[in-house]
Amino acid sequence: MEVYEGCGRTIVENVLEGYNGTIFAYGQTGSGKTWTMEGQPDDPNLRGITPNAFKHIYERIAIIAEEETRAGCATPSEFLIRAQFLEIYNENVRDLLAVGDDVTKKLRVREEHDKGFVVQGLQQHICRSAADTETILLRGKANRSVGATRMNEESSRSHCIFTVIIETQSVGLDGSPHIRVGKLNLVDLAGSERQSKTGATGDRLTEAININRSLAALGNVISALVERAPHIPYRESQLTRLLKDSLGGNTKTLMIAACGPADYNFDETISTLRYADRAKQIKNKPKINEDPKDAMLRGFKNELDALKLQLAAMGQIVPGMEGVRYSLCCCCCCYVYYYYDYDCCDLERDTHHRVPLFVFVFVSINTYSAAQTRKCRENATRKDDGRSIEMRLTRSLRSSSQKWTPFDHVVRRWVMKKKLNAMRLSKKQRI
Repeated sequence: MEVYEGCGRTIVENVLEGYNGTIFAYGQTGSGKTWTMEGQPDDPNLRGITPNAFKHIYERIAIIAEEETRAGCATPSEFLIRAQFLEIYNENVRDLLAVGDDVTKKLRVREEHDKGFVVQGLQQHICRSAADTETILLRGKANRSVGATRMNEESSRSHCIFTVIIETQSVGLDGSPHIRVGKLNLVDLAGSERQSKTGATGDRLTEAININRSLAALGNVISALVERAPHIPYRESQLTRLLKDSLGGNTKTLMIAACGPADYNFDETISTLRYADRAKQIKNKPKINEDPKDAMLRGFKNELDALKLQLAAMGQIVPGMEGVRYSLCCCCCCYVYYYYDYDCCDLERDTHHRVPLFVFVFVSINTYSAAQTRKCRENATRKDDGRSIEMRLTRSLRSSSQKWTPFDHVVRRWVMKKKLNAMRLSKKQRI
């Protein structure tokens, strides 16, 4: 339970928001990977990540429905949850939820342009509750390949991936329904083995060879991603094909390193930790799975929220530049900074009563053309009410003992230029 609260809960929350998430356990055989993922379902304190994730999903859906009912939402969100369960045995993909002889049927893995690697013919079952989902898991677990070795009486002889697909339909910003799809992959990898320790022979030896080969391919993919190699060898194994999105792709991934406590497993423990350290350096690019138009509307909404915060800050002091007030220009979305002459106003008075000497326009958004930017700068006007236009740089800019920002230097050059022009103008007038 503590492992799930510390690691898995965040991944499941993100899946409910529309992201892809993957949780997988890695380590040598007999180190507790399957126990970490499944645990003991009957004991709440010993439940593994998988049953806790099921419970969390449906509890969160119930909370969302209750909040929408309390808020009087006319069109509440709707959820559709599906599950699929597969295993990779001796580099062959099989459907663990198939019936009869179809369990041993080999499925083909194909790569599609918009979906990545997909398994053809893999069954999906609709789930209506946490208990229903656990029943599906137990039914597939009964078909999984398990064998005994010297190190583990119930050693997993295959990699298995249980996937929960959550589709959410809710009302968007435009008032029409929009669909988000989140996918949670719960991966229980078979452990790496040494034949001298496991004593594997015959079929067990063949299984161990294929397990180590697929884990080595997974390590090659991780190393290539960390080193930013031009080619990532995803096609070396069925495991790396199916986990392509989880390694450097559109998924939030959590890796749990399971280590054996025995001293004679010291080398394997060090190898597992190094493996996990390399995997931690991978940079994924997760995003919400939704229609591109919905993503665009979401981006506009975030931008509007940011602009509202800036408008709410109008008239506030820019940190470190006490002589400056700024606001947002409504016509061109640029920052307008107002400089005040402290000799012409009282610091204790409200900012609306201060007399601006000039307006400095600083464009910080790079979505405008050069012509728009030039026009914006041409609109910057100097306001003079006949009082002295001496610029109090020591009061408006940061002190010389502090580090100036690039914006401080730009303002200083602009102010000095204005001061020089004013001195030349007054000199001509005296002549």
